[in-house]
Amino acid sequence: MLAFLGTALGRTLAAVLVGLLLLAGAYVEGRRVGAANVKTAVALAVAAERAHQAAAVAAAVETASQRAEAAEAAAEALQQQVDDLSEDVRRRPPEQSCPIGADDAKKLNAIR
Repeated sequence: MLAFLGTALGRTLAAVLVGLLLLAGAYVEGRRVGAANVKTAVALAVAAERAHQAAAVAAAVETASQRAEAAEAAAEALQQQVDDLSEDVRRRPPEQSCPIGADDAKKLNAIR
């Protein structure tokens, strides 16, 4: 077998075989590095998406909190209007047959 490597054909075949092994090694190394790069890129994309979703959730929670506070303030204002109207009706003299007049009905309809 070693005598075959001494011939021109043997040396050529050996050089071709070494070249093919080098190319195969480079190909395998490239695939390994490429796979690692893809894993890194996927991990970064997942982290970015999670951060984006967390920011969206935080913004939604803040918006819901603001809406709840606004609704509570509006409810308190309406309750104050009802309390004021009730107090006005209580202060009227008892001789009226119906303590709620047309003006009061308009105020109640506005609160509704």
